[in-house]
Amino acid sequence: MERAPTGELTVGGRKAVVYRWGTGERPVLLVHGWESRASRYAEVVGRLTEPGFSAVAFDAPGHGESEGDTTNLLEYRDIIIRPHDAHGDFGAVVAHSFGMPASVVALRQGSGAGRLAAISPVPDFACPVDAFRHRMRLCQEQDAELRGRTERDLYPGEDMWRRFTVSPARPARGCRFSSFTTRTTRRSKSSGRAASWRPTGSVPGW
Repeated sequence: MERAPTGELTVGGRKAVVYRWGTGERPVLLVHGWESRASRYAEVVGRLTEPGFSAVAFDAPGHGESEGDTTNLLEYRDIIIRPHDAHGDFGAVVAHSFGMPASVVALRQGSGAGRLAAISPVPDFACPVDAFRHRMRLCQEQDAELRGRTERDLYPGEDMWRRFTVSPARPARGCRFSSFTTRTTRRSKSSGRAASWRPTGSVPGW
């Protein structure tokens, strides 16, 4: 993968690194997942630039070369909106895992894209919370406390359980949607390998 020109955005008081490959025409935004980074799309970048697309990606706060130790879905959303302000509507947004609900929220709030491709998407915000609950074997009272603290501390004033849901019943207007599953190795901040994927279906008409 060729070295990309980089820029910086400030989100939540921290600098996030943004990358761009290509001439800037026909931009495609690549949104990484949790505990990942932009370089995991290395194999995808070449496939986009060869036919004349421009790839745009970023390292979210606490990921890759960006500052910080933590981030949340709303910071992801804010970073997605900022490149849209610079490049205009994207030809497509490709989002992996946690990047998917953040991309949907950004598209619903004004960012534009012709297609949204989801790689092993997190379908709603309750999904990782439920997975954590089951893995830690939390009782009902502990689960309620976890959800309450998440609402109060991370997303105060947000209807997070409804707004952050990825559903054809609440589409990103004018955007066609495709979903994929991944075959990946264990993720790390230093990894430069991109995930491979195979199609498992699509929901046209988004």
